[in-house]
Amino acid sequence: MWAVTKTWDPEGILSTIPAIASGIIGLLTGQLLNRPLPKIEIAKKMGIAGISLILVALLWSIAFPLNKSLWTSSFVLYISGLAILSLTLFYYVIDIANYKKWIKLFLIWGVNPMIVFFFTEIIPQGLEMIQFQNPEIPSEQINLQNYLYSFWIAPVFNNPMTASLTGALIYVTIWSFILGLFYKHKLIFTV
Repeated sequence: MWAVTKTWDPEGILSTIPAIASGIIGLLTGQLLNRPLPKIEIAKKMGIAGISLILVALLWSIAFPLNKSLWTSSFVLYISGLAILSLTLFYYVIDIANYKKWIKLFLIWGVNPMIVFFFTEIIPQGLEMIQFQNPEIPSEQINLQNYLYSFWIAPVFNNPMTASLTGALIYVTIWSFILGLFYKHKLIFTV
C-alpha cells in the first residue's frame, strides 16, 4: 500500500494493467493515424472508436465504477474515449479543414514536452530550498515558492482557488515564453 493513502495503491497491479491498456489504446490510435487511408476515413474511424469506448466505459462502470485514483478499467476506457474524440476534433480541424493559424502555442509546447516535464519537478524543489526570514513572522523561515504565492499572488484574490489558478497560469505563461524562445532558436530537446 502507498503510505500516503492507507486504503488504496495507485501503483498496484490492479491499476498497472489498465494503465498499460491506456498506452495500448494510444498505440492503436497512432497506427490508425498512420494507415494509408483518406483523412476523412481516419477521422470517422477515430470518432467511432472514441464513442464506442465511452459507451463501453459507461456500461462497464455500472459493475466497476469510474475511479481515477484507482485507475479502474472503466476509467481508462472512458478517458481514452474522450482523448480519442478530442484528437479526432483536432485532426479534423487541423489536418482536414486545414485551419492552422491558432495552433502555434500547441506546437511550441508539443516539440519540447520533456523539458517541461523534467523541470516541473526540479523548479519547485529548488524554490523550496531557497529559505529566508518570513516578513510577517520574523522568528520563522519561509521558502521562495511560499513567499511568491503568499505575498505576490494570494493577496490579490479573495478566493484561494482563484489565487491558485492564477499561480498555475503564471507558471504556464513563463514556460510558454521559455518554450517560445527554444522554438524560435530551433532548440528541441529529446530523450
